[in-house]
Amino acid sequence: MKSKTLTFIFACCSIAHCLSQTNSNVLNEKNDLEKYFNIDISEVQRNEIKKEIDSFNVKIASDSTNSALFTERGFCYAKLGLHVFAIHDYNKAIMLDKANSNAYYLRGSSKNRFFITKSGCNDIKTASEYQHQEAEKEYEIKCGRYQLDDNNYITQQ
Repeated sequence: MKSKTLTFIFACCSIAHCLSQTNSNVLNEKNDLEKYFNIDISEVQRNEIKKEIDSFNVKIASDSTNSALFTERGFCYAKLGLHVFAIHDYNKAIMLDKANSNAYYLRGSSKNRFFITKSGCNDIKTASEYQHQEAEKEYEIKCGRYQLDDNNYITQQ
């Protein structure tokens, strides 16, 4: 498990590094990078989200068995573009409550940000099976029009 986590973190850092080194013809400098990693937010918004994370840290310290707290803190991390931290919290939320459809949905969305498509789509599908309101539509849009092979999108032929 530790090896998979380290591999995942390395892959995320590698993607970020590659994108930051990419020619401006491919990415429109900083703006495209910020949008790609969901970090095109103001400093005021960023500080508000950090305060929310601090609040969740206090709540989790007093109730570390509450799946919803981990899900919500993970969502805050994702809003900051910190998807590795978000996925870690979603994993904890799912460990605490196997039927937490929101955690599956959000974990799938964060994974898909880093092209972990098969696993991300499987999470979104699981959320759909648990009656998550947005998951079925999201699965059709992001996953349904492609056949998944390993962790790559393959266009239908």
